[in-house]
Amino acid sequence: MVKKQSNFQLLKILAMLMIVSHHLVSKNAFNVDTEIVGLTTNKLLLQILGNNAFIGNNLFFLISAWFLSSKAEDSINLKYSFSSCVRLERIVLFYSISLLCLSLILNRGGVSLILVLKSIFPTLFGLWWYPTTYIVFLLMWPFYHKGLKTLDDDNLKKCIVVMFGVWSVSTLIPYVDLGSNNFCAFLMLYAVVVYIKRKRITYSNYKMQCVAVIIIPYLLAVLSIIVLDVLGTRLNAAATYSCYYLRGNFRPVSMLVSIGIFIWGVSWKIKYDWWINYIANATFGVYLIHMYPTVMKYLFSDVFDLSKYIDKNYCIFYLMYGTMTIFLLGIIIDTLREGIFCAAEKLRKLIVIRE
Repeated sequence: MVKKQSNFQLLKILAMLMIVSHHLVSKNAFNVDTEIVGLTTNKLLLQILGNNAFIGNNLFFLISAWFLSSKAEDSINLKYSFSSCVRLERIVLFYSISLLCLSLILNRGGVSLILVLKSIFPTLFGLWWYPTTYIVFLLMWPFYHKGLKTLDDDNLKKCIVVMFGVWSVSTLIPYVDLGSNNFCAFLMLYAVVVYIKRKRITYSNYKMQCVAVIIIPYLLAVLSIIVLDVLGTRLNAAATYSCYYLRGNFRPVSMLVSIGIFIWGVSWKIKYDWWINYIANATFGVYLIHMYPTVMKYLFSDVFDLSKYIDKNYCIFYLMYGTMTIFLLGIIIDTLREGIFCAAEKLRKLIVIRE
């Protein structure tokens, strides 16, 4: 088994913590944006710490893009894409069926015929957006990669600038729709990775630029939250969309900050660490578990209801506690899943040998 570099694995862990924290806030029964009028310290901190998932989503994909773009040219083909899709689908299908059965056994509300259909065909019906989008990208990847390789440096840069302008910068204007979506974000990020590798862009060579790309957009997004929260006392729409510029994988803040953090993370000198890699390998399972509809409703409506803590001095610590609890329980559950898969594989090999 290949020992994955722990710097990339640590990035995956940080990304998933961002994602869980975001869902705890944005999917909560208590709407932080609209149910607190105006600007308060707890509200602002929850909006900041609870809206980094889009940076996390992009980091997750950037790591995959780095390794996909590093593969030998003769391995970049549909055969590899299909095998990757099958590996991913096995995990997705395991969780969709298992969590559906558990929901039915425990009689959790919200198990509709639509959810049953989505659980049987999770990727086809987009039960979870990330694996569906990633599988579609994998199927297009061999052709997209080879197309990017045919572009010289100047045209590759122009291609990235055009994509970024059309699918990212344009969304700074509310209600503008030029087809921006999560798949477009993947296309842009993959092209950026190819360009970074081709031009040998490293954190040590572009330290000031990386720091600026991380800090400036993020501070502007935080400033926009403050301004819109204040305006929200007079205008409901401002309160509803107070976190607009932080939300969306394809928006400039998420794109720029994730790219800057990724370039920084590539430079980390971390030796192979078994624990980091072990936890990181279970992060996908954490995502699937806590984002299954019935589990999400239970966690963010019944267990971690922020309305009980919004006026407490330790509200932010409660957010961190909830995030870590969900994350660690997900790690434990995915460890059991990995054990089941290993046992099934051993049984399969034993049957093959006996035959």
